[in-house]
Amino acid sequence: MQQYTRLISAQAKQHHWTQAVRHLADVQQQQLRPNVFTCSATAAACTKAGHWTAVIQILCRMKKMLVESNQFTWGASISPVDGSQEWETILLLLDNMLTYHICSGNIINSAAINGCGRRHQWAVALHLLTAMWQCQTECNTITNSATLSACSNSSRWVLALQLLSGMKQHHVEIDVITYNTMMSACELRQQWTTALHLLCHVHNSLFETQTITFSAAISACEKSGQWVEVLWLLSKGTQDHIETDVMMYNAAISSCEKGRTWPNACMLLSAALMDKVELDTITYSASISACESKGKWMVAVTLLDMVRRGHVSADNTLLNAVTSACEKGVQWKKSLLLLGDEQVFGVKPDLITFKAAILACAHSSLWEQEFELFEVMANRALLPDMLVCGVLLMECEQTGLLDRELTLLDYLQHGAAVPIDATT
Repeated sequence: MQQYTRLISAQAKQHHWTQAVRHLADVQQQQLRPNVFTCSATAAACTKAGHWTAVIQILCRMKKMLVESNQFTWGASISPVDGSQEWETILLLLDNMLTYHICSGNIINSAAINGCGRRHQWAVALHLLTAMWQCQTECNTITNSATLSACSNSSRWVLALQLLSGMKQHHVEIDVITYNTMMSACELRQQWTTALHLLCHVHNSLFETQTITFSAAISACEKSGQWVEVLWLLSKGTQDHIETDVMMYNAAISSCEKGRTWPNACMLLSAALMDKVELDTITYSASISACESKGKWMVAVTLLDMVRRGHVSADNTLLNAVTSACEKGVQWKKSLLLLGDEQVFGVKPDLITFKAAILACAHSSLWEQEFELFEVMANRALLPDMLVCGVLLMECEQTGLLDRELTLLDYLQHGAAVPIDATT
């Protein structure tokens, strides 16, 4: 029997699972009684080759061959299984273990729960974790984190928080990485209240709060438009000596933009500069957009000048925000100057930029400038939208420009840019 065991083990190392199964069959044909090592080696050979049906058949036949098996035998066979790819197989093995009254161990349950966590199978993961608690099986941090992640990724926030409280009552170890994973899930799904609850758990657990923890909480509040909570979190982080980074400030300034509180956005920008945080295009773009919504064109232009002096790369979003601020502030001259600064910023104006400039001119009834801009758009193959055409048609009606009105109507009919001579 030892010779067969060595032979099967050698076949397993070479991934020759069919030969291993054939040798095990030879053992039975010769009316020899296989031992646990022979069966485990054959099952391991099938496992490495990915033939899970054969694995289950061999493990189940051990009972009929009067070979004693336990959780270690099953665990050794399943240990090479990747929980992220073969979690259904692991669940099937668990079901068979229950059939044969074999208590599953930490290895198998952890692999199954990890697979469930990756596939958002929160109910199965929770069932497995509960079974481990009932069997008094030791649960490691990875197992608990996978279950919490499965609940969080499936938007089962109340259940996740209840599970978190239950783990603390059972003195189950929970690390800060688990909290960060759940916070990130809250951020993606705009669950700002849950994110704040988790942050309180972190503080109560006496963990050293990390930048990533605060950043995820701020992002969750920002995506939900809770700018007051964002400012409080940023202030709290400063008090707790949390190292602030550009992502935290970007999220905070973006929340002020959504809340149309441009003074707070500018205040945060100043605070970031004082903290010597290396700002990027997103920082300035969000700050300028906050000013744009209230027509604070002077502040927006000043911020744009800071971008130029700070050697920060400008983009269309940033340029469009400043141009829109000038449009809302009826600053047509500044809008035209921004269009002329194309070479300075290295950004080509797009449809939104030209539209803002045309609207700024329309507020001051500067029809000649409007049609000049329309001509430039046509030459650059930028197709004006219905709003721009509507503004130009209104100018034609009010100033009696019949030829231009007919040309515009032809453009609307054919849907193609039509150059208009501004001198006619």
